[in-house]
Amino acid sequence: MNVEFSQSQGNYIISLYNQAGQEVLTQRALVNNSVQYVNVERKSLPSGSYILRVRNTETGEVFNEKVLLQ
Repeated sequence: MNVEFSQSQGNYIISLYNQAGQEVLTQRALVNNSVQYVNVERKSLPSGSYILRVRNTETGEVFNEKVLLQ
């Protein structure tokens, strides 16, 4: 899975949560380009709906999005 960052810079924590609200994956990323794609390894996570949470560790800004892994 790729996460696109546009007009962003900084240190980010990317997390996936299952439908029960449990964190099932976490990854750090350093973003320093105007547009950058970060590859998130889903490892052995089964297909299904998840909540993607991206948090900037410097500003505290948080973005949440529902994603479907197939």
